[in-house]
Formats: sequence, C-alpha cells, structure tokens
Amino acid sequence: VRGGGVLGGGGSPDAEPGPAVEQAPDPTDAAFTAARKAACLARWQAGKGVWNAWAEAMLALRKQAEAAGAFKANKRYLFSDVKGENDLTRAWLALADADFRAHAFVGSDLFDFGAFIFPARASFDNAQFGSKEQPGDAGFEGATFTGDAWFRGATFTGGAWFRGATFTGGAGFRGATFTGDAWFEGATFEKSTYFSPNRTTLADGKSLIEKTQFQKSVSFNQARFNGPITFAEVQFGGPANFSSIHSKVAFSLGGATFAETPDFIEATFHEPPRLDNVTIPKPLAKRGTLDADPRGASGFYHRFAIASDGNEHARFRKLRKMAADGKDHENEIRFNAHEIAARRFWVDEPRFFGSKKHDGAGRFWIGWLYSKVSDYGQSLGRPLAFWLLTLVLFWPLYLMVPGAPVLVAPGDSPLGSRPPGAFSTSPSPLAPEARPSPSPLGERVGVRGDSTVRGDSTVKEDDLPGRWFIRPWEAVGAGIAALPSLVPSGQCHPSYDAAVSDNGGRSLQPTSAFWEGLVLSFRNALVFDRSDVSRRMYGCLYGIQSKGGEDYPFIPALTTLFSTVQSFLSALFLFLAGLGLRNMYRVK
Repeated sequence: VRGGGVLGGGGSPDAEPGPAVEQAPDPTDAAFTAARKAACLARWQAGKGVWNAWAEAMLALRKQAEAAGAFKANKRYLFSDVKGENDLTRAWLALADADFRAHAFVGSDLFDFGAFIFPARASFDNAQFGSKEQPGDAGFEGATFTGDAWFRGATFTGGAWFRGATFTGGAGFRGATFTGDAWFEGATFEKSTYFSPNRTTLADGKSLIEKTQFQKSVSFNQARFNGPITFAEVQFGGPANFSSIHSKVAFSLGGATFAETPDFIEATFHEPPRLDNVTIPKPLAKRGTLDADPRGASGFYHRFAIASDGNEHARFRKLRKMAADGKDHENEIRFNAHEIAARRFWVDEPRFFGSKKHDGAGRFWIGWLYSKVSDYGQSLGRPLAFWLLTLVLFWPLYLMVPGAPVLVAPGDSPLGSRPPGAFSTSPSPLAPEARPSPSPLGERVGVRGDSTVRGDSTVKEDDLPGRWFIRPWEAVGAGIAALPSLVPSGQCHPSYDAAVSDNGGRSLQPTSAFWEGLVLSFRNALVFDRSDVSRRMYGCLYGIQSKGGEDYPFIPALTTLFSTVQSFLSALFLFLAGLGLRNMYRVK
C-alpha cells in the first residue's frame, strides 16, 4: 500500500491524493499469514511504543482512505469477519490484523499488552498465556480494541487483566478458560460480547462444546456494556463481581453456573437480565469460626449454618429484584428464600436478651421454622407431610382424654344397660348407692350424695362441675398406659352404648371409639365443624350427660384444648401448602 491516487482511478485531477494498492495480499495464503504473525510478534516484543506507532499509522491510512471514499467494507452478521469490497480495503484489513492465533506465550511471568492499540481485528483464538509449569499473567489493561477482539478457546494460566480496556467492536470469549483471576473492572464493551460456550462441529458430525470457565475470581466492576452480552452456560469457579456495571441492551446469564453468589449490587440494566436455568448455591453452610463471627467465639449457635459474610443477603436481594424485573417468578421466589436465610446471625440474631437487635430474634426463629416446614414457601410436600403428621399424632391423644364419670346402680354391670338418668353427674335417686366403675382412662370416680369420691379422698362436687376429676398429667400417663387395651377394643363410652340401647338407635347409632377418634382428628385437621356428627362422635368418645331431660355429649376441656391447637397447626400447614402450590404454578 502506498500513497497516491484513489484506487480504481476516475478521481478528479484536483482531488487530494489518497492511498493506493499495487497488489492485495491473500489472507488465506499460508505464507502470508505466517509472515503476518511473525511481524505481529516482532512488534509486540519491541514494546508498546513500536506497536502503537504502527497501529496509529494504519489508522491514519484508513482515515485517509475513508476521506477519499476508497475504503469499502461490510459485515454479513455480527461476528463474521469484515470483508473488503475493493483491493485497497482488503489489503488494509489483511495487514492491520493482529494475528496471535494458537500462539503459546511462554517463558515469562507477564505477557504485556497494556495500553496497546489494535487497529483492526485482534485474534487470540486458542492462544495460551503461560503454561502449567510456569503460569503467566496476560495484561490488557487500558488496551483499545478498535475492531473485533477474539479470545475464543484461549487459555489464561495466570491472571487476565482487562481493567479499563475498550472493546469498540465485538468481543468473543467463547470456550475460554481463566485458570487465574480475571479482571474487567472499568472495561467498556461497545458492541456484542459473548462468553457463552464454543460449539464446534467435528468431522464425524458430533458437536464439541467448550464452556468458558473462570476457575477463580472474576471482576467486571464498573464495566459498561453498550451492546448485548451473554454469559450463557459460563462456569464461574470463584467470586464473580458485577457490581456497578452498566448494561444498555440485552444481558444474559442463562444456564450460567456460579460457585459463589455473584455480586450485582448497584448494577444498572436498561433491559431485565435473563436468568433462566442459572445455578447459584444456597448461602447457608456449616462453617468454622469466621472473621467477626456474629455467632460468638464458640457454643451452641455454631451448630447452625451461616452465610459467608454480612453482605450475602444484599446480593440475593439484588438478584431477587433482577428476577422480578424480568418476570422470572421462579427465581424471584428462590432468591427471596436465600435472602431470608442469609440474614441469619448477620442481621437477625437469635438471642432475645443480651442483643442490641431484639426485634431480630423473632425473625430469626420464625424464619428458621419457615425454612424447615415449607422451604420458604417453595415446597408443597413438606407442609402436607406435617399436616398429615398432626392428624396421626392427635388421633391417639383424643383417645387418651378421660370421659364423663360412670355412675353404676347397685347390681348393675359397668357396661350393662341402664335406665335414663343413671349417667348424670348429679345425684340420682335411682343410684343411692352409686359406686365408681373401672375405666382404662384413669382412676375410678363416682358420686355419693352431694360429694364426688376419688379413691379414698372426698372433694365437693362444686369443685368438679360436669367433668371427670383428674389431673392433666395423670390423664396423659394413664391414657398412654391404657391405649393398648383401648385401641383394639374400640369400645365407646358405657353411657353412649347404654343410650343407643335405650332409644333403639333412633338418634344415636352404634359406632367405634377407635374410628370416632380418627374422625375427630380428621375434622380438626380440615378445620371445619359438622354438628350432625358431633353428638355421635363426642358421645362415643367421652359419654352422654343428661340435663333437663335432654342427652348431651360430654366434651372434656382437654379435648377442646387439643382441638384448638390442632386446628391452628392444620390451618397453618394448609396455608403453607397452598402457598407452595401457588408458587409452583406461578399463580399471582
């Protein structure tokens, strides 16, 4: 290429002379590409001054050709090579390329391209910086890539420094491997940038997928992405810092894998980023003593899992907002759960006393229970399992609760038929010599005159209005001891059996205490009441009382307490199951 008239002639004789070309080199010629690569290596080894002098001369030559209207180039699509439409343009593109493809940079601790200017395409495809035996850093700090920058399949054995670099054209890091730390702080990406996998079709038709890997830390702090960028399926093996980045167009993390929680705090996106199938580990883990450990030096709380530091919840809060902006309901729910978990100890302290943040103790323990019972609203099976567990556990409790006192007239059998009124807790003229009947649920209790007899002691009946006198702990102990004999028989309370016999089953039907206990537990588990079965159910379990000529089922206070507790727990578990179902199908 030389100065002179515009290529192709036809220009005005008065026109300013422009560059011309005698013969355009063939960029596919092996001898030419070898010579170009050797020249690039020689200029690089000569240092930044020599390299940039050549680069500025090439850019001046292009500017001169553009001013003369002789520079004609086009790109078919985003990441295709620039093609010249005339000999001058093709010659300039062939000579201005920085060709380091498949070159092995070895023998040094630093391969310095800092503040270099690349006038056209810069190709480092499949290049290797350093070796396993002698890793070396690749320094591109402050470098200016005027054309496309290709690092596809490149291997960085040491650090990769791109701080403050400017990528004017496209940038491709498909299939690159960063063994050491990678820094892109303050870098500017003007056009599309790809860190997604490099897919190559082999001769046998199979597809080779080389994923971009950052094996240690990577930082894009304050980087600017003015074109689309994708980190699809990139593997981040260490901390990933995207704080304060600015993205003007599309930003994709689809399928990316992070070994640690990425930091997007104060990042700005003009379009919501894509987070489909992104993998981020849970924040909690069993850890040893941390710096400024909020759990204290040692003790009980070290048994709990904890996030790595006090900023983890803020990272997940930003991720949750990114998911919400992109209408990604699934990730929004997941990141919200991780945010709550990451607050433990660092923000929400478990101690109700001796802590400066007393309000955090409630959040700590409620959050802990929330995680165990429903995985922060993400699980449908867990709350249903707890709901079923309450049904099974409260069933025998209802069978253990003592029923109404049984009064037996002289000569009667405890389980035999009795006339109406014989089961009243008030003194009965039909039972002047009333005596207690044995029961598997507790001590024998009977009524004589105006007092109630319990064992050898006597208490006033006013102390025992309408219920069997027994202490709660005695009821539980006696109930557990009596359960083996009670459950197989399934017998109802004697007063209920007598009432069924007396009225011929017109209002009360024969049933089993075993199944009525299950009915009571199931009814409370579903949090609803059916009055049409209450009389039969409570009567069978706890007996029938006569009052004013009417028979009423006896309901012990302990049963009422158990029912209240079970209904509350069941309502809570059903609510959490509904929440899990809603979140599963993204119902708003």
